[in-house]
Amino acid sequence: MKTLFTFVAIVFIGIGCAKKEGCTDSTATNYDAAAEKDDGSCIIATTGTTTGGTTTTTGGTTTTGGTTTTGTQIGDFRDGGIVFWVDPTDSTKGLLADVKDLSSSVHWGCQNTFISGADGIAIGTGAQNTLDILEGCSNRVNAASLCSESTSGGYSDWFLPSKDELNEMYKNKSVINATAILRGGHTFAANDYWSSTEVAANLTTFNFNYAWRQYLYDGSQDHSKKEIQYRIRAVRAF
Repeated sequence: MKTLFTFVAIVFIGIGCAKKEGCTDSTATNYDAAAEKDDGSCIIATTGTTTGGTTTTTGGTTTTGGTTTTGTQIGDFRDGGIVFWVDPTDSTKGLLADVKDLSSSVHWGCQNTFISGADGIAIGTGAQNTLDILEGCSNRVNAASLCSESTSGGYSDWFLPSKDELNEMYKNKSVINATAILRGGHTFAANDYWSSTEVAANLTTFNFNYAWRQYLYDGSQDHSKKEIQYRIRAVRAF
């Protein structure tokens, strides 16, 4: 009986000491913060174009015809955010989305006031739009000011995305959501999100009281009155 008891105790202790296995590399796209022991499953994303020869991938390095490339791709976590756009002309540059919404209900601000310069639509214009809103809009708190004042991830250069930047997040929302969950964030809500793009000044029938927003459930974009409260997700450049 004593021998049986000793055996059961040893088995119980062994089970109690078992460590949770998973990816422990914080740079991996499938990083598991709860894992205590690495199981070799880490996926380090790569980008780059090579031609000729056989392609093999080991860890975060891709070798094609003797040429090795490494880089960043959509869904990677780096510099405090999740990559949702990589510059096609320079893979060292791109845009990051925060891992969670900054607010679930905030107005765009400056109703019936034209904000000079805050009509940038293209990718790469969100940061300047945000600066223009901060300069031309005395109303606080608003969508742009919340993004500008964020220190998420230890960074202080967040901004409200432009119309096209917000759409790029929508197009990549599945992979952004997956990484966000792994990083303690949350998925995009099936709601409208503000962009930093004011309706063009030549559309005078709107009396400068409209800005662009996007419904991240189906991707539809439209303009809404600035006083309406929508969600926001801050972004930053790397």
